[in-house]
Amino acid sequence: MKDLNNYLIPSEEDINWGLYINVVGKATVEAGQAYPDPQHPTGYFFKWEKGRVLHEYQILYIVEGEGIFENKESTYEVQKGNIIFLRPGEWHRYQPNKKTGWTEYYIGFNGDWMGNVIKQETFQNTQLISTSASGQITSLFHDLFDIVKEERLGYQKIGCGIILQIIGHVVQLSKKRNDLGQGEKLVEQAKIKMQEALYTEVDFQEFCDENNISYSYFRKAFKELTGLAPLQYHLNLKIIKAKELLVGHQKKVKEVAFELGFNSVYYFSRLFKQKTGVSPKEYRS
Repeated sequence: MKDLNNYLIPSEEDINWGLYINVVGKATVEAGQAYPDPQHPTGYFFKWEKGRVLHEYQILYIVEGEGIFENKESTYEVQKGNIIFLRPGEWHRYQPNKKTGWTEYYIGFNGDWMGNVIKQETFQNTQLISTSASGQITSLFHDLFDIVKEERLGYQKIGCGIILQIIGHVVQLSKKRNDLGQGEKLVEQAKIKMQEALYTEVDFQEFCDENNISYSYFRKAFKELTGLAPLQYHLNLKIIKAKELLVGHQKKVKEVAFELGFNSVYYFSRLFKQKTGVSPKEYRS
């Protein structure tokens, strides 16, 4: 997964809309790597000794790894799946564990709509929100990345709609996090892994070994919660992405097949027709 840093300049219309995006990004920080990235603009870069105060709201989603987060109230251990919610004008600092590093997704935004959001108990303070890893949140971030990179007409408003969806999922997950069983947590982790591997393959046996479970248990839990076997779920994600590449980017069938990790154009075309009822060429037309 390539890093992404998009610093945006909202228009007056975007600001008057009530919610607007300033920055969207993702970064993988390797173990021992300097943090934060010295390439960040002045308004975002900070040194651990001094910490930082922002003039915007931020949601920082930790996809992998662990670290530490501090505000004026306390120090918190950050785990995979946690959300760091930052409010404007409040001091904070955070960093990944030097032994593990982490992968972070982040959004910086402002707007009058946040006046209602921060009335919700989940967002009343600058804090660490101990959600578990979420396939829905990961997927929404990827949608936001794609929209921001293209910067098509109205992308700010569409992107802000996605931010509100993310906020909704965070509220939901923060309320039910203690009710998640082992099977549901593993399924959510697997969904994230699949979303991150749209352009490659997923070794499900390796995933099971890492989580000390049998593949048969994992497959049964996954199918019970999603209605699909893990491989079929992953293929469906690839087909959804293929539709976007065929129509939105006007790429050739061969380009799409290889970009999504299919070694055979024939197999990709046959699978696409099986899943959608039409061939890739017909779908693009």
